[in-house]
Amino acid sequence: MAAQTGLSLAVAFTAGHLLFGEHWQWTVLSALVVSLGTIGRGDLTLKGLERGAGAVLGTLFATGLTVLLHPHGSASVVLICVVLAAATLVRQNSYAGYAACITTTMSLLYGYYGESAEQLLLIRLQALMVGAVLAVAVGWLLLPVRAGDVVRGRIAAALAGLAAALEAHRKGSDTVAPLRRFEAAVREVHSSARSLWLHRRVLHLMGRRRATPHRTAPVEALVNCLEPLRALTAAPGNLPGAAATAANVAVIRRSLAAPEGPSPDLRPPSPEPPLAALDAALERLAEGLPALR
Repeated sequence: MAAQTGLSLAVAFTAGHLLFGEHWQWTVLSALVVSLGTIGRGDLTLKGLERGAGAVLGTLFATGLTVLLHPHGSASVVLICVVLAAATLVRQNSYAGYAACITTTMSLLYGYYGESAEQLLLIRLQALMVGAVLAVAVGWLLLPVRAGDVVRGRIAAALAGLAAALEAHRKGSDTVAPLRRFEAAVREVHSSARSLWLHRRVLHLMGRRRATPHRTAPVEALVNCLEPLRALTAAPGNLPGAAATAANVAVIRRSLAAPEGPSPDLRPPSPEPPLAALDAALERLAEGLPALR
């Protein structure tokens, strides 16, 4: 990812100078925002689209504000601080909103130092779009990382946390820390599959049905492991089928380490709740793994 970011900035710097002259920084800023923190080409493409939408909204919003407010007054400084605070709040839930806030901040800042927002509106939008497109193109052409590979790796890490929680419960040890690590790992898996969730929604809107599980199926199954694991770790004692469940987790982890190998052969599910629900989720997870190849 570092190589992608470096090349994106170099290309954006060159293109910005050639196409937009003294306003080259908008191209570089856009490429930087899109490139940083990406976890695969699917996520990169989605961030590029969100960056484009955020750039349009942020630039239009900032232009309207500079028309209504004095761009060099104290109100602009206060507004910049407010927008930055809003960017911090929305970053985890809406990248488009975050991009809009950052673009608004930069537009207000440049207006504060004397640039005319109305005259530069079209140039800013063009430069921001070019930067986003360049970042996405570099991510797809230079050492591309498939979204499915990222999700597989994070599922493997989450299952390691699940195995640790099951082992702690078997030994009668404290399960709070392993459970929290597993919950955090599941959140990371879910967030890394943003582009896959979007693809699934698009297919649903188009009315297209799949004969095989979608690539989000193992992610959904992993999320479904949370509640039964919480119930299991809260229950006293060790249930008879817990060893078989732990063995199933180990089988799935080995399958993740060998993507081209056969589908994991799991032991029969336990009839005892909450192990029954946990085993059922693990079975759906195993069935969905081929979709990530």
